[in-house]
Order: sequence, then C-alpha cells, then structure tokens
Amino acid sequence: MTEDRRVGLVECRHCERPSRSAGTHDGKLCSDCAQLPAYDTDHKSGFAWFWDMYPRKAAKPAAHAAWHRALGRGVAANKMLNAAHHYGRERADKPPEYTKLPANWLDEERYNDEPAKETSE
Repeated sequence: MTEDRRVGLVECRHCERPSRSAGTHDGKLCSDCAQLPAYDTDHKSGFAWFWDMYPRKAAKPAAHAAWHRALGRGVAANKMLNAAHHYGRERADKPPEYTKLPANWLDEERYNDEPAKETSE
C-alpha cells in the first residue's frame, strides 16, 4: 500500500485504486473492496476457498495449476473467488455434468463473465 501525502490518498491493497477511505477498513481496503467477503487470499488458502465453493469437484491438481497460472497473469484472488461464488449460485440446481470443470473455468478466464441475471416467473 502506498500513500500520496500531497492529497491524503492511500492505494487500496485489493484493487490498487487511490482512495481516501483506504485507511478506514483494516487500514488497507477502500470502501468498495471492504464490502467483499473476507477471504484469506494468500495463494494456498485462496485456492482452498475456491475449491470449497466451486460447484464441481473434479481434477483438483489441474485446477490448482490453473489457479496459479491465473495469479501469474495478475488476476486478483478475490476476483476469482467472488466470480466462483456467483457461478456456484447459478449452477446450484443445474445438472453437474454441464458445469465447467474448475481448471477449464479458470483457464478460460470465466471469472470475467457477467453473472447471470435472475429471472422471475
């Protein structure tokens, strides 16, 4: 986290945007990022969170490798975790054979997809 003393802005450790509120949440997060679920996002526990919430449990070593490739591309762990959470909710009542394998979901950068819109009947 860096601080610009001229204008009192602090860079959020999650989104890296300068913010006046970055000092108000755990001393490191802006107000937007503070609204996200509090995942422990070091590499190992970040993947554990991902694996626990992802709706299809298959090919764990391939998923773990894909997780690290995504981190290597600079993707934030919280971005993948929040997207996986939404994907799990979307797939909750769907046949599991049509749910993406976790490694494919990560390698295809599906965490960038917009969440499905909920429909009312």
